[in-house]
Amino acid sequence: MLLGLKSGVKRNFAILSIATICSKMIGFLREVISAQKFGLSDDFDVYLSVFVIPSLITSLLLYAVPNIVIPKLELNRNINKEGFYSYFSSHFFFPYILILIFIVILYNSYLPIYIGYLKLPESKYILAMKIGRLLSLYVLFEAIFNILTVSSNARGKFFAPAFLHLTLQISVIVSLILFSTEKGILSIGYGLAIGGFLEFLFFMLLLKKQNVLKFFILKISSTPNLISTGLVIIAIEFMGQLYSLADRMYLSETPSGYITGLYYANILKELPFVILGVSLGGVLLPKFTQMYQNGEKVQLIRMVWISSLKVFLLASCIVLFLVSCGPFLVAILFERGAFTVENTNLTSRLLALYSLGLPFIFVHFLLVKFYYSVQAAKVVLIATFFSILLKYVLNYFFVLNKYYEGMALSTSLAFMLNSTILIVYNVCVISSSLKQKKFFGK
Repeated sequence: MLLGLKSGVKRNFAILSIATICSKMIGFLREVISAQKFGLSDDFDVYLSVFVIPSLITSLLLYAVPNIVIPKLELNRNINKEGFYSYFSSHFFFPYILILIFIVILYNSYLPIYIGYLKLPESKYILAMKIGRLLSLYVLFEAIFNILTVSSNARGKFFAPAFLHLTLQISVIVSLILFSTEKGILSIGYGLAIGGFLEFLFFMLLLKKQNVLKFFILKISSTPNLISTGLVIIAIEFMGQLYSLADRMYLSETPSGYITGLYYANILKELPFVILGVSLGGVLLPKFTQMYQNGEKVQLIRMVWISSLKVFLLASCIVLFLVSCGPFLVAILFERGAFTVENTNLTSRLLALYSLGLPFIFVHFLLVKFYYSVQAAKVVLIATFFSILLKYVLNYFFVLNKYYEGMALSTSLAFMLNSTILIVYNVCVISSSLKQKKFFGK
């Protein structure tokens, strides 16, 4: 999969992969403890349904911000440290902080409306509000940590940010062990809020030690074409995060435990994608952007197609493993304490349906990075719109007919449609434009 990549890209990919593997191992320990403490319970269903909005915000910022900021920072990568971080702080960091504060205030203001939509009993409503308030702190600190990570990655520094993120997982585990008996599901919220603050604090101390923090001077500057480009990418990533909301909006209409079952099945399905896909994508976006800016059109297209083919074949092998070994995998990881044999059977069935779309998720993620790098984000926006529309239509149909496991199948079918649109457009438009020595943005 990595043939043809330069040693620097390979090294950065290895760093991100190792850090992601460590994070996922610790994260799995966290999920094992959560499953043991809560199983597929009503309280965990409530937590997941509340968490979908903070998760949407943090994931939106996590995936959208690098795609907006890194191509701009690449143009200033070779200037000195003072110039780079001064540019970053005035053009991106402080404007981002202002927007983030506005988002957190907006979230807290509309939280009661969203929780009211879930139609929970009074006791569950109060629990959901407490969880939501705690998660607002998590959103604030996690989002700041993410923008700081972008600045380091743009300078080719992947090691420290990748491993600092482990603080969050460790904090949740400690909170679960110490407070789950007394605080119940709220212990996860406390862990996320404290962990988010700690990783932010450690990153700031690291920047101070590197004599970088002094370049962060409160100043706000405009960046040409940032809003027009950023709005398209944010819209794409926002729609991409609506997959979870499409499931959890049916909390009051699904049998107890289905939302949590979808959650655990999705964790197992996304494990190989997060380790390989996200790590490779995080390294390839700067690489794609650099090749595009240098006019290496043929080499860029070739790298995209070879990488797409290899990740598709790799993901297909993973699908066979997850489908055949799913029940054993779920049982050995989660089946203890409150997580019963019935929970294992439900989760493994959902995992099999989720797994069908995994090869297309890999290809989709890689192609999105390519489309962003060649300034063709509007194509991704259109593809994402139609795939999300399909997901919501299928979910409505499946829930109406009481086929609740179909909520996992609809996600797979949606990603199949999304990837197909991106592939067809790439073949029919981008390849033909290369033959005419034309390219997007040129």
